[in-house]
Amino acid sequence: MKTFRNSAQLAVDATGAHHRRGTSLSEVLVSTLVMSIGVVALATLFPISVLRSIQASQLTNAANLRYNAEAQVRAVPELINIGTEWQPASAYAAGDVVVPPAGSDDRDRVYVCATAGTSGGAEPQWGRREGSTTTDGSAEWTTIIRQKYVVDPLGFMLVDESDPLNNAFRGTGLTGAKQHFGNIAGNPFRSNINRFPAFGLYRPGDSAAWNEYRAASASVLPDTWNIQAETLEIGAVDTTARTVDLNGIDYGQLSSAVSVGTPDLVPDRLVLMDETGRNSHVLSISGLTGITNGTQLGWPAGQSYPTTFTPVRARVESLERRYSYLLSVRRGGAGAAHIDCVIFFRRTYGVQDEQVYSAIFRKVDRGPDGQPGFASTDDNGDGTDDDAGELLWSGSDDKTRNFVIVQYDNTSNYKPFFKKGGFICDAQNLQWYRVTDVAESSTLLAPAAAIASVTPSGYEVDPVATNMNSFIRLTLDRNVVENSALDNTLQPVTITVGGIDTYGGAVLMRGIVDVFPLRPRTY
Repeated sequence: MKTFRNSAQLAVDATGAHHRRGTSLSEVLVSTLVMSIGVVALATLFPISVLRSIQASQLTNAANLRYNAEAQVRAVPELINIGTEWQPASAYAAGDVVVPPAGSDDRDRVYVCATAGTSGGAEPQWGRREGSTTTDGSAEWTTIIRQKYVVDPLGFMLVDESDPLNNAFRGTGLTGAKQHFGNIAGNPFRSNINRFPAFGLYRPGDSAAWNEYRAASASVLPDTWNIQAETLEIGAVDTTARTVDLNGIDYGQLSSAVSVGTPDLVPDRLVLMDETGRNSHVLSISGLTGITNGTQLGWPAGQSYPTTFTPVRARVESLERRYSYLLSVRRGGAGAAHIDCVIFFRRTYGVQDEQVYSAIFRKVDRGPDGQPGFASTDDNGDGTDDDAGELLWSGSDDKTRNFVIVQYDNTSNYKPFFKKGGFICDAQNLQWYRVTDVAESSTLLAPAAAIASVTPSGYEVDPVATNMNSFIRLTLDRNVVENSALDNTLQPVTITVGGIDTYGGAVLMRGIVDVFPLRPRTY
């Protein structure tokens, strides 16, 4: 029988069949290629799954906070009413805010007490013009129209107060960001949307710390606690002096992480647990000092040390303002309040987040011919060519818009915070839209050509605002529902502030998880 000298050659067994004694290089390469494709595909899924998991957690917490906000709106109607109902022969302090009694024709306005005093025995003749004054007994009121406004509990306290226009908050002495949502120092554009604190919780006579604490308690998800330190051994306890020693905790590290102030004011806490971990007791922290073998914490009067179990370990926790909300409110002619609850994740409260940019929101685009219906044609037979009633005439080039073009100066300090999946706010109408796609213009083009380059084919091109050289087209999750910065002939309205011409206005904020429409309410 013939044999082969090389093992890579074929051998013949007793049955005459040929068998391969090795694997060729091409087979190894093909198998490696197939395996690498599978590994790469599998590796791609890991970061996606992590991102989806984070997103799911954020959406779940946002939904929880949304239900909290809706419950607060029901329990504290002053949040949306922006004040309590006016009462006759009652004492009012400067800064108090009231709404006219039910049935009044002035329910679309609120009135800020500019001069403290006692109201009259009958409802006064309220001033209807924005900023007008009403004399009521010995009290005086300043009028605020409340058609569109923002209730921003923490933002009212924390956003920068600088005010380039030096406008007082309607007689209360509060200025800047406390007055307007989108009123930013150095920004030539401005929103006329009033910003209010959490009325019913905010008290002008109290300290800023107390008002900030109450604002946080109302608008922050209450279960985002961070562990600052943990010990398995509790030292001496003095229930009379209300102190407890925590052994093994470094005072220097803890003192920089935990804030201690007025009792029950600072949201930091001490959690005491038994050896099983099934029983716990929470104390506020009113004092923090260093001791020989650890740290000594004090708790405020009115809170007692646990008596039903013996604590053996402790945890120091601080509340992180991770999830918070603001409410944007639009009131209709019948007095119904249409409320959007905007949920933030780690909101920065920076002035740049409220920068107002030039942008025109159009419900309907007149197409390339620039006229409603067919140009130079009386489509609806009312005797006038190209009037607004001819919009979307059958067969014309008119169409609805689901995008907005934001204009900005790329040499300024504030560039829009735009991203796919983010949100944009129509700063005139307080309508929120989710961004589904983004397209940027080239900075090498002249402004007119640049804005045309990001305008979809078949749509009219927006005019360029003063000194604008960069443009982004943001595709929205729905059609624009309300026009902004357009006159009765559908021409863009030029708004001049500080010598700068602009159109409309858009605000793009960071950290928005979602915007939830709440059930309309009538107050």
